[in-house]
Amino acid sequence: MISLLEIKDLSKFFIKDKEKVNVLNKVSFYVKKGEFLSVVGPSGCGKSTLLGLIAGFDKYDEGSIILKGKKILKPSSNRIMVFQDFNQLFPWKTILQNVLFPLNINKKQIALNKRIQLAKNYLKMVKLEGYEDYYPHEVSGGMKQRAAIARALAIKPEVLLMDEPFGSLDVQTRINLQSILIELWKEIESTIIFVTHDIEEAVILSDRIIAMGRSPSSIRDIIVNNLDRPRDRLSTEFIEKAKEIYDKVRE
Repeated sequence: MISLLEIKDLSKFFIKDKEKVNVLNKVSFYVKKGEFLSVVGPSGCGKSTLLGLIAGFDKYDEGSIILKGKKILKPSSNRIMVFQDFNQLFPWKTILQNVLFPLNINKKQIALNKRIQLAKNYLKMVKLEGYEDYYPHEVSGGMKQRAAIARALAIKPEVLLMDEPFGSLDVQTRINLQSILIELWKEIESTIIFVTHDIEEAVILSDRIIAMGRSPSSIRDIIVNNLDRPRDRLSTEFIEKAKEIYDKVRE
């Protein structure tokens, strides 16, 4: 796989009580095209800040973020974020209209009937066929997240950024969505950077896992996850891999 994204000596700090506080300190890694990369670490270690910088939502203080040879300085449709918040859908639009929204903005050259069919195809991928005319308040949290993923994928971003998208869901729904996400990732061959507190989730999903630590907020290690897919959470190999990552995070 070809390197798609390069993060080099990335630092971000805030000023608190007239003192500089490092949120990220000299972070460096690369992301390969088509890779599923997860970022794990304790609360406050800078995981979400890192994702926001890659998205272009905030400015970094030192280092660089390079996507396909170009420096990232602002948001773009080639990097789309899916958040943890269930309220990221427009409440006054149906599920189908929510998925159509970015297509109507970015792909006006495509005929409306083709845009509608494209949106329906992505809803079918996330198993929301039959819910096109429902409003967000009429469906569950898990369904809202699936719709948000469909909306993000419909734009066909170079990189899909996911900030703990399943963190507020119950265990069974979370496991179900993990399986759906893996199916989608294989089908669309997208590149995904996935932030999570859940080490087991990272092991289930990822090709590689970045283990971050606190004080200073930097990378402890990058672990290659070569477990065969589909992965068995109860296997000895899975448990050993999860322990390896846990040990890195708590060092």
